[in-house]
Amino acid sequence: AGVRHAITTAEGMIQPYLLEVKDCAFYNFGESTQFAIRGAQNTFSDNIVIENCYFHDISGNAVDYGAEREDIGRYNAENITIRGCVFENLLGLGVNIYRGGSDESTGGPCVVIEDCEFRNVCNKGRGSALRAIGVQDLTIEDCRFVDSGRGGAAIRLDDTPWEKIVVKGCTLRNSGRIIA
Repeated sequence: AGVRHAITTAEGMIQPYLLEVKDCAFYNFGESTQFAIRGAQNTFSDNIVIENCYFHDISGNAVDYGAEREDIGRYNAENITIRGCVFENLLGLGVNIYRGGSDESTGGPCVVIEDCEFRNVCNKGRGSALRAIGVQDLTIEDCRFVDSGRGGAAIRLDDTPWEKIVVKGCTLRNSGRIIA
């Protein structure tokens, strides 16, 4: 069957791209290899904006920019803004962003996640509703986590020794904790 996505980049796409997704619904992705929005390995976006979207009944991750796994400082997007979105009934993560390695010549990714709601998201063992690994500049503001990340963390932040991380105005109800 292969891996399927609603919006994804072509593998090895060379040219940087811009992506805006507004007022869309993504639902009924039944196989764990399916993602709603995904950046493929060896692709790069200057700017991604996802606003007022509804993600529900997805067994994979909803928004996934974590394809670079060589840990040499690469990442899939410079700026990511996710605003006013609802993530509901997801087996995978609501948001997954990864930047591995310690290449100090790059300054990103820079991520803003505002006014989003995570309901019944990624409750498996060690699961997370929102995971950001190695993000250099991260703001998570006014988000609500309900029944999410109960087997691990509502928000999981790894590799954050020198990054600028701001989490404020968020509520967690019957959810995992924030792990940094």
